[in-house]
Amino acid sequence: MDWQLIITSLIAGGFGGQLVTLSLTERSASRREFQQWLREERFKTFSELIELVSATAPRSDYDVWPTNIRNLCQKAHILFPTGTAPDDLAEAMEKAFQLARKKKHGEVADHDAWTVAMRDEARILRESLAKVLHSGK
Repeated sequence: MDWQLIITSLIAGGFGGQLVTLSLTERSASRREFQQWLREERFKTFSELIELVSATAPRSDYDVWPTNIRNLCQKAHILFPTGTAPDDLAEAMEKAFQLARKKKHGEVADHDAWTVAMRDEARILRESLAKVLHSGK
């Protein structure tokens, strides 16, 4: 047996294996870190959104409330690969925004009925947000 050939093969295989392992590990770690960041961003954005929508008497006036809701909805949309939230979540966000917009523009005749409708939409939105968070999508 040629010892030089054996030693060269071991060294080359060892270095090659290490390079492959390092590149795969780096790629895997980057993907894992991105997924963790995405999950944390969704949690923060969803928490802010549900807090804002749940406040049927917002801290700020009704003039900026719908805009703040819309901004958080847009932020939520970009946290999905297609740039759009799943249909049930997108629909829940849109309904909550429309109710807030109606309140801003004085299109609400019965404040008590609007409050009940807004609470119902906040509940539906909360359930949709939780479903997305726990599905891992």
